[in-house]
Amino acid sequence: MPVYNEARTLERAIAGVRDVSILPYQRELVIVDDGSTDGSSDILARAARDFPDTRIYYHTRNRGKGAALKTALERARGDIIIFQDADLEQDPRDHVRLLAALERSSAVFGSRNIRHATRPQYPHYALGSRIITTLVNVLFRKRLTDVNSGYKALRRETLRGITINANRFNFCEELTVKLLKNGVVITEIPISYTPRTFAEGKKIRAWDGVRGVWTVVKYRFVD
Repeated sequence: MPVYNEARTLERAIAGVRDVSILPYQRELVIVDDGSTDGSSDILARAARDFPDTRIYYHTRNRGKGAALKTALERARGDIIIFQDADLEQDPRDHVRLLAALERSSAVFGSRNIRHATRPQYPHYALGSRIITTLVNVLFRKRLTDVNSGYKALRRETLRGITINANRFNFCEELTVKLLKNGVVITEIPISYTPRTFAEGKKIRAWDGVRGVWTVVKYRFVD
């Protein structure tokens, strides 16, 4: 779980993950605070104290969502990895469905575009996401619907040999391209999605879309 100034939703996000029964799997929750300044660190300190299976790591400065995910991947000990954002745009109860789909796949992406969101996305961001997904589909002859989804479940062995360079939101594009180049079949399932507003703390910006397009093109032709 990458965290950057998510005090508004963080406690509920941690509780949401912990409340989901994923038996017979055992859970560890690895959280990386990416230089938060809003009190998120205090919430995380309580979580580390109260829940022995929750491990917290800190970046001394904000380095980006991709950097936080890379730190979490380096520290995670499980055979299965689920990415969970702290903003609660996605519902942790979907972990059960991600794990079920992963039983017959090596990589599962939760798609926001198979099932309608509970409230409208910003139109230009929805369009940007669709452009990037279409670009991936054209370059790899696939039929994915949501490359940029924050919900991804992967077997650790699927990540073997893959090095991600991106430190920001283009982590998703680089990971997707490198999985496809390695011949990994990506399964998509519908997920619940409640997009937040900028007033509520949404952080992605238009420039991240431009960076995402460049990342797809670059790593399609460069290792």
